[in-house]
Amino acid sequence: MIHLAIDTVGAKFGGAATVASDVVRSALAQDRVTRLTVFGSRAGSRRFQWPSDPRLRVVEPGYPDEGLLGRTFWPLYGLSRAAKRAGATHLLCLSNAGIGASGLPTTVFIQQPLPFSWEALSRFRTHEQVYVQAAQQVTHLSALRARAVAVQTPTMQRWVMRDFALPERRVVVVPPDPGAALALSPKPRAGRRILYVGSTSAHKNVDCLGQAKRILEQRYPDLQVAVSLPKEHALVQRYAFEPLGYMSQEQLSLEYERATVLVLPAFVETVGLPLLEAMRHGCPVVVADRPYAFDVCGDAALRFDPNVPVNLARTLEQIWQEPAATAERVQMGLQRIRAQHARGGYAQLIELAIRA
Repeated sequence: MIHLAIDTVGAKFGGAATVASDVVRSALAQDRVTRLTVFGSRAGSRRFQWPSDPRLRVVEPGYPDEGLLGRTFWPLYGLSRAAKRAGATHLLCLSNAGIGASGLPTTVFIQQPLPFSWEALSRFRTHEQVYVQAAQQVTHLSALRARAVAVQTPTMQRWVMRDFALPERRVVVVPPDPGAALALSPKPRAGRRILYVGSTSAHKNVDCLGQAKRILEQRYPDLQVAVSLPKEHALVQRYAFEPLGYMSQEQLSLEYERATVLVLPAFVETVGLPLLEAMRHGCPVVVADRPYAFDVCGDAALRFDPNVPVNLARTLEQIWQEPAATAERVQMGLQRIRAQHARGGYAQLIELAIRA
């Protein structure tokens, strides 16, 4: 009998919530998992629901999951006790860190790329850098103690092996499943509507998009830039973005269909789920020229220097001025999505976590 415990504490919305939901569904699809315990943040702080299944039990720990103290105490001490009380036979930690009790096979899934990229981390204030680096120490200790470490891209695998001095056999690449529903016959998209999906964290580099907008709107009066930010956010006011706020999956799908291009200017990403989602919808992609972008998109996206807004502006013009080349890259993106879906997605992660 396999009783798998999955730690998702801290996953409340956005990419972390998407990953947590997909991993839990993959676990429930595995016949060998006879019981599943999920440790999750409080229902009032989450913007998603767990699936309904008689094998699934959701536990909301009484520990705070905000701040350095809460983010440290739970994975280092609280999680092992909770997993032991639940009677788990295997433990999978999705929040970058976690140490199981002695004898409990534990897999750590590292999704946070910030500590591995000084270019990205240097954009934060000093106290924020200290916070991230302290959390990285918890991740490092967890990785050393874990039976296996999982990451989502070859770039993350290289970084984890380099910074934690782990052999390749200990760090397994498990790419996400982008889903089977594809845009079967993508059609040319009219207008000039740029879409950004993500947060305003410093490493997301949204300011670069705003500066590129100012350059482009002088030549293209029909330009629209829609962002997943609330209308009261300072960046929305500064650059006259169209605020979309928090979107459900259905609303987000509609925005991918409306957009003529998705832009992701981040210096670093674990994967960049919007890249996968946009390609799945047949939406052209323009992304920062950094290793994660090539891991996810290959040659299916145009890349630009995220430190040079004028380079982003020129790259966006390519999308609109070269429709045949843009359509070819869209088809390449769909092919990548099909190939990645065929690999099984998070089923590989569950197999890694429950192996004998």
